[in-house]
Amino acid sequence: MKVLVTGATGNTGRHVVDGLKDAGAAVRVLVRDPAKAPHGVEVVQGDITDPAAAA
Repeated sequence: MKVLVTGATGNTGRHVVDGLKDAGAAVRVLVRDPAKAPHGVEVVQGDITDPAAAA
């Protein structure tokens, strides 16, 4: 299963990403600044106002 997480650089989003990774899910994060993305995930640079960026 692959899961897209928006808000992954925030306080709650980081915990969501960690939980998904621990559960064995493939995680894709949509972030404005890739340098702030959690490690061990697929990173897509973009903005939530442009959902096509994550596709």
